[in-house]
Amino acid sequence: MTDDKKPGPVCSYLGASRIDAGARAGLFAPKSTTSGHQVSGPQPGGSPLTVEAQLQEASTRRDWRQVQIILAAVADGLAGDLAIPFGKSVFYAGGLGEQAKGWAHQNGRMTIDMTVAGRTLARLIEPIKEHFRWVEDLRPAWTRLSGFMATQAGGEVHAFVRGRKTGKGVSVAPNEVRMPKPPAGGERRAIVRGAGSVFWEIEYPELTVLKPLRANKNVKQITFHVYNASDKRLGTVTESPKP
Repeated sequence: MTDDKKPGPVCSYLGASRIDAGARAGLFAPKSTTSGHQVSGPQPGGSPLTVEAQLQEASTRRDWRQVQIILAAVADGLAGDLAIPFGKSVFYAGGLGEQAKGWAHQNGRMTIDMTVAGRTLARLIEPIKEHFRWVEDLRPAWTRLSGFMATQAGGEVHAFVRGRKTGKGVSVAPNEVRMPKPPAGGERRAIVRGAGSVFWEIEYPELTVLKPLRANKNVKQITFHVYNASDKRLGTVTESPKP
C-alpha cells in the first residue's frame, strides 16, 4: 500500500503549528553567518523561510551543526504523518531496503520510504548529501523518524534482516543484546548492538515482543524475512510473545 500524495514544499506541508514549533526550536530564527549576512525567518511577505532554503544556506556555509538541527526539527514535525495503518509496518536492515519495499508493494504494506514523511525527508536530504557526513549529520534525522515509526507500529510487523542457516534452521540475531542498569526510578530498556544498524539499535527495542525487552505493547508478532550476505532469501523466523 502506498500513499500517492506528493510531498509539497515542507513549510506548507508541515502546517502552521509545526512551523511555529520549528520557530521555537530556532529553525526559522535569524542566524548570523561568517560574512555577517542575516538569514531572517519571516520574509517581507510574512511567510517563514522554507526549510529547503535554510538547508541550502547552511549547505553553502558547510554548517553541519545547523543542518543537524534543521533535519531533527523536520523529522519531529513529520512524525505524525507516517500514516501507516495498523498491522502494515515493514522494517529493514543490512541494505535490504529494496527487498522490503518490493515485498511491501506486493502485500499491501509500507516501509518508511513509502510514506509521505519518508519521501519528504529523502527529498530534503538529496540536494545536500554530497556535502555532509551520512552517519554524523544526515542519518540522525532518519533515526528519529524510524524511532517514531516503531513506536506507532502495531499488530504483526515484518522485518527484512540478515541471518544464516544453522543446524536447526534459520537464525537471526543482533550482535549483542544487553540491559543496562537504568537511572533511579527509570525504566529498564534494552540496548541492542547491531553493527550500527538503525533497526537493531532503535527500532527493534521498541518492537520486540520478548519480555523483559518489551517496549511497544501494541506489537503482537514480528516476522523476520531472513537473507544471507549474498542477498539469498533463507526463509522466515517468527518472534511471538512469551506466555
